Amino acid sequence: MAKRHVVTFMVLTSLIPCAGCRLEVNGGVRGNGDVATETRALDRIDAVALECRGDLVIALGDREELIVEAESNLIELIVSEVEDGKLTLRASRGTSLRPTRPIRFALTVRSLDAIRNTGSGDITAPRLRSERMDIELTGSGDLALQGLASGACSLRLTGSGDATIGELRADELTVRQSGSGDVEIDEGGAERFEARLSGSGDCKAAGFRARRASVHASGSGGVSVHVEDVLECRISGSGGVRYGGDPDVEVTTTGSGRAERR
Repeated sequence: MAKRHVVTFMVLTSLIPCAGCRLEVNGGVRGNGDVATETRALDRIDAVALECRGDLVIALGDREELIVEAESNLIELIVSEVEDGKLTLRASRGTSLRPTRPIRFALTVRSLDAIRNTGSGDITAPRLRSERMDIELTGSGDLALQGLASGACSLRLTGSGDATIGELRADELTVRQSGSGDVEIDEGGAERFEARLSGSGDCKAAGFRARRASVHASGSGGVSVHVEDVLECRISGSGGVRYGGDPDVEVTTTGSGRAERR
């Protein structure tokens, strides 16, 4: 009987983690609940990629830096690496983070030319200005951009995350959607607008004015946009095109979707 009690006690005490140890849970490292903050200096960043858990808030300023807020045993496992001006936020190789408190990133940069989100975290950004802006969402995380002025802007969505832009002004806007995520543009305009939709996500841009527009919808997702001069539509799925304005319209339809004036 005594021997059984001793064995049971040893097993139970071995399950109690020490304060500084990493607790591995199902192949991941579980947060210890103790939140810490770390400031990391940066220089000449023009692109950012969020590849791990956590929400990212972007701000503009003269002093570039990254502030990481996470549990103390996880913060050392969060990598912020810079290569050719691109900042990548990720977990260290072979590590899965299991936070019990939110992970937050606060990034201050002078300007940005590219934003990429491959995870489940959300990205928030202010009004940005760039000669060319490339935005890519491949996971379930969202992007909320207050505004953008760009010569050429490319939006590519392949996951379930949504991209919301308050005001977008560009010479050329290209949208590629192959997932379930939506694009929503409140207002703005472009000389040329091109949209290619092959998934279920919608492109909601009724307040966005394009001089010329080309839309190819082969999935169930639809497009709404205001067009002034020329609208070319190829519809081979169930998604439709709703347009405002009085453009010359060319429509080729092989699916159930339709092009309709609002």
